[in-house]
Amino acid sequence: MAVVAGITRALWRAAVPKMFDMGYSATAALKYFRGIGEKIRTGTAYKDWRGITGMKKLERTYRFIPRKYRLSYGMMAKAETYQSHEYKYVFDVHGRDAETGEMLTRTMSMGSDTRFAPDEVEEYYAKILSAEQEWYEDQYGFLPDVVELAVCSRLTGKATAVLEAEAEMRRWYGLE
Repeated sequence: MAVVAGITRALWRAAVPKMFDMGYSATAALKYFRGIGEKIRTGTAYKDWRGITGMKKLERTYRFIPRKYRLSYGMMAKAETYQSHEYKYVFDVHGRDAETGEMLTRTMSMGSDTRFAPDEVEEYYAKILSAEQEWYEDQYGFLPDVVELAVCSRLTGKATAVLEAEAEMRRWYGLE
């Protein structure tokens, strides 16, 4: 029995990267895997999913946010345009004008190859803004206060192929 479980787990671990690239969530992938007749423990499957895809286990408080208020990774806007990173996060940054002190909202963006949860990416970008606050004040006369995630877009396979071809060309000409 342990041999069968080991083989099934190996099949699951082999299928996880493909299902992740196809946009499956962990639950949808597990449901599909069980639908084709395979059996695997739920905890083991989720542990393998997080380990292979690099996703973090949700914090206890984040679990209770209704799904309609969460940013679903499968529902991210797919971008056909050229992006240098796989994920592009667009933020509404609320802050003050350095001269007049009036409240302003600016749209700022950040590219990343790491997929973040909405609250994590807001914290991460807020840290970046606080580290570069003097620069924003000098360049734009803007003092950022609050960061809110507005949109997250993800590259489609077509754009990813363009990036891979471009990287291959740079390697060919010795530019990397």
